[in-house]
Amino acid sequence: MDSTSKNQTPECYQNVVVMRHGDRIDNFDPLWISTAPRPWDPPLVKEGRVRAFSTGRKFRNLFGYPLHRVFVSPFLRCVQTAAEAVIALSAVDDNPDALTGDSVTIDPSKLKTVEVLSIDILVRWNLNHRFTIGPMSFTKLDGYDQH
Repeated sequence: MDSTSKNQTPECYQNVVVMRHGDRIDNFDPLWISTAPRPWDPPLVKEGRVRAFSTGRKFRNLFGYPLHRVFVSPFLRCVQTAAEAVIALSAVDDNPDALTGDSVTIDPSKLKTVEVLSIDILVRWNLNHRFTIGPMSFTKLDGYDQH
């Protein structure tokens, strides 16, 4: 190694993946809201859980790097979406018959943290932080282009 290369700072990258929540029940059952104990916080329908799990599986197979942290909104649909994606990302064996994470064994060492953020923290973070976004590339995953 010559003297110029050992004094150079290595190039480092952080990858940020943004994912929207899965299909929520109030978009499929308009009457759900009239009897819901928390009408502002609809859960996912089964198809939403399936799509979130499938997306996590695609992430695991598509990315050439591990995901270390997951930040998630406190809304139930967001937590359910993150749970399905994290289970797929952390699966010990890829069972192609598994549609959701209900029966999947995970390796917890594959992801360092999952943090549920309060709305207050999200608002303060958005107002107080400015950051520069470098070159970006987007990968369209099937099923997440409707909304």
